[in-house]
Amino acid sequence: MSQPPQDFGFGFSRGSSRGTFEELFRDMGELLGVLGGFWAEPQQPFEPALPGPGEGNARRPLRDSMLKHPESPSPSAAPGSSGSTGDLGRPWRPFLGLEDAHQAPPGLKEDQDLDSQVSSVGLRTILRPNEPKSHSYFQSVSVTKVTLPDGAVEERRTVQDSQGRRETTVTRRRGDQAFITTTKEDGQKRDYQEEVVNMDDRTMGTTSFLKRARGLLHIRNQLVRECLAELLATFMLIIITLGSAAEKVTSSETRGNVVTSYLGGALAVMVGVYTAGGVSGAHMNPAFSFAMCLMEQFPWWKFPIFVVVQMLGSFISAAAVYILYYDAIWYYGNGTLTVSGPRETASIFATYPADYVSIANGFLDQVIGTGVLMVGVMGILDTRNKAVPKGLEPVVVALLVLSIETSMGANCGCPLNPARDLGPRLFTYVAGWGPEVFRGNGWWWVPLVAPLLGAAVGTYLYQLFVSFHHPEEDSEILAEQGSIVLVNTTIDPDMRMLPKEDDTGEAVPAGHPPAPCTSSTVSPTVPVTPLKES
Repeated sequence: MSQPPQDFGFGFSRGSSRGTFEELFRDMGELLGVLGGFWAEPQQPFEPALPGPGEGNARRPLRDSMLKHPESPSPSAAPGSSGSTGDLGRPWRPFLGLEDAHQAPPGLKEDQDLDSQVSSVGLRTILRPNEPKSHSYFQSVSVTKVTLPDGAVEERRTVQDSQGRRETTVTRRRGDQAFITTTKEDGQKRDYQEEVVNMDDRTMGTTSFLKRARGLLHIRNQLVRECLAELLATFMLIIITLGSAAEKVTSSETRGNVVTSYLGGALAVMVGVYTAGGVSGAHMNPAFSFAMCLMEQFPWWKFPIFVVVQMLGSFISAAAVYILYYDAIWYYGNGTLTVSGPRETASIFATYPADYVSIANGFLDQVIGTGVLMVGVMGILDTRNKAVPKGLEPVVVALLVLSIETSMGANCGCPLNPARDLGPRLFTYVAGWGPEVFRGNGWWWVPLVAPLLGAAVGTYLYQLFVSFHHPEEDSEILAEQGSIVLVNTTIDPDMRMLPKEDDTGEAVPAGHPPAPCTSSTVSPTVPVTPLKES
């Protein structure tokens, strides 16, 4: 027995084909339509579409209808229509007003099965369809590392991806530097790049300016490096020496005197030796270079080159002192540049004898002074004599120069150095003092010739009185001091040369016969003189 529907709006009919909750949803839709008032379509009964006969599961599931919006809404039923059989063709659309308030994106298309679409393209593609897709996968990475015969370590790293792109990086490390070569190939073009980096800076992630400048300006030629070091050392020597003299002369000895001038010249020697002593030897004096050639410790072909470099360094130093004391020189000279007189300023740069000194006396003065200097230097550098602690040689040489200046500087200023006199004298000639710097009483050639003669005299005196009389040292003592000793040895004819002895790479001193050629046997009649070096 069926019961009539209640006036409240809820009805249950046993014979109804729309289900138990059909009218419940319809009444809820009507109630929300009255309370909300924001639905785009008029109030209508809420009737979910049920599958008809033969349709099976062809329609969308409930979850897909709630998550996805159709491209175009189905036509709505007329107002006041009831749940008749004609409503079965209209799809079930719960929350009708919300559907129009939130329109679907224009490019979004509805699929029949959301699960299958997520499985095929992924959830990220569905949520962000306009995001670009990248497909690049590394296919292989290979790294090889070898040690080359010269001691360098080479590392080759090759990376190839699935698109056929290949990048090969070859890093060759030698010391604190690395040479990196990068080759990139993508099938159509090939890029090649080289760079030299410092490994310490690469580790820190930056390359300093000085390191980059060193890589660009580094000079490998030994002679050029020695000349540059000698030029700088001579510049330091002369600029301090002439600066001390300029301070004494331009201040009328109120801010400097003879003692400060001599002290500045002596300390300048120390500064110059510390500047280039480990590169060029810091000769800074043609007389010293001449003495080294006489001792066969310096090649003769380098002597004229070093003389030119030393003259150039002294000329540049004189120009620097002139610029530094420009106002003081012109003020002291009352607007004139003179070689003689009470306001002369030429003695700042070159040496001039006292009025009472003759040419012969001045020549002997320079020979004796330079000879004493060379005897002292030979004694300081002689390791078989009373050796000076390592690193203090420049200080002792500076004290030697100071002692000579304070004891032998009254006659002509104690130049003892042809470069110290000729370079600045040439500068005064072109700077405004004129040819008078070479005329005078004919003194200009004495500081050029006398120091060379004095250097030869001092060198041979030390050899004759000291060096020649050192006790003879046997081979073991020489070996302890790092000397090269020749030992006559007979090699057994059946003795075979080991592979590692084929090429030792050791340098053979000039004047000695080269090592014998590598062979399986050596004839006993051939004398072999191997080198034994500590």
